[in-house]
Parts: sequence; structure tokens; C-alpha cells
Amino acid sequence: MTDLNDEQRQEILDAIKSGKKIQAIKSYREYTGQGLKESKEFIDRLTAQLLEEDPDAIQTSKVGCGTAMVAFSILVMLTYVGMVS
Repeated sequence: MTDLNDEQRQEILDAIKSGKKIQAIKSYREYTGQGLKESKEFIDRLTAQLLEEDPDAIQTSKVGCGTAMVAFSILVMLTYVGMVS
């Protein structure tokens, strides 16, 4: 991250640590003028390095298919209750 000033570097690190990898890639591209592929590869390497140094350094989201299924089930249940009433 030699092309970045301290503030830009910290912004990218904060984005990675808070689980906002896409934002980190966008910021890196904006600050360095690198392409998407190069920026993604850089952020992936940086993320791996951070995880190696401290596995708990990066927030991970546990939202996925299970959450979608719960939401869908609630929607179906509410629709059914509305039809029965």
C-alpha cells in the first residue's frame, strides 16, 4: 500500500476489518488507479495477511441461505394466516 497516504490506508483496512471487502476494492481502485482485477487481488492478499496475523481481526457476516429461508417461511406463514382469517 505504498501508493496510499495514511488516511487512505486506514480507510481500506477499516473496510476490510468490518467485512466491507467490495468497498475496500473500490477505494483502492479510486486511490491508486489500478484495474478491478489488480485491486481485487491486492485486497484478497491483504485480507489473507490480516487473517493470518489475527484470525478475529475481520468481521464475518453469517447471513446466507438460512436467513433467506427463515424470512421466506415467515412470509408464507403470514400469507397463510391472512388467508385463513
